[in-house]
Amino acid sequence: MSCRSPRDRLETRLLNHLKTSQLNPCLLATPPTSRLATFSCVRVNSQNARELICFRQVDDRAVRKYQDDYDPEQAFNYKTAAAACPVTNHDASEAPNSLFPQLLYPIAKARFGFVVGLGTSGATRSWAYHGFGSIDPALMASGSALETFDVVQNDTGQTNQPDIGSTDLVDDWKFESLDIPQESRQDFIHRMEQLSGERIEVRMRIVTITTTHSSSRPIEERKGVLQASQDAISLFLKGESFRELTRAEFSNMPFHNTDEMREFMLKTIY
Repeated sequence: MSCRSPRDRLETRLLNHLKTSQLNPCLLATPPTSRLATFSCVRVNSQNARELICFRQVDDRAVRKYQDDYDPEQAFNYKTAAAACPVTNHDASEAPNSLFPQLLYPIAKARFGFVVGLGTSGATRSWAYHGFGSIDPALMASGSALETFDVVQNDTGQTNQPDIGSTDLVDDWKFESLDIPQESRQDFIHRMEQLSGERIEVRMRIVTITTTHSSSRPIEERKGVLQASQDAISLFLKGESFRELTRAEFSNMPFHNTDEMREFMLKTIY
């Protein structure tokens, strides 16, 4: 593949950052497929993995509209279409922001995205990510967002790569669980240790509950079903010997309750 020089501020910032690493970045002169003709594509190689990142500017109004008017049926249809791709493991899900390509951090921060495993096994070491982010205001005028495709292939056979997770279907409900990888938990763990003055271990699992029901279903009815699901999960966790933190334990932390702790966790990870 032939490489080219950067053509705009986004490409220049990213290439200058990547050239200081050992990733041997190549800004492709020709996209790998005509569907990515309007994208900038960068190939990087490390000792353990290969990665292809393609990105382009998009209208931020469309991204905000999707988030503000989130429609679970639309998201379900998108994931169903992505899972139908024959090279995947047919398990597409909404992705936590920790899966936003870290190599793009010099130019953007995560908004939301989707991920699907590649290959035939459920616990794959290769995956494809499609998502959107906010461009650094210093690089672009307001009104622009970043759309990105990220394909990662791990060549080592190691198991410490982000787990795509698991999916369970119950009637019209879909439950997707994703264990947050160690590298994405590290910042939170470090801050918690600083605040508490103690060494701690943290494990995190995100459970996303979606439904194929129409979004026109009454909001109070949807809230009731969601609350029932949360109560069932809580009951299950208590049966597995999990418990809530005590008042004494909270006294050594900068939180008054689990709600405040949850908000801190989300802000730190995302």
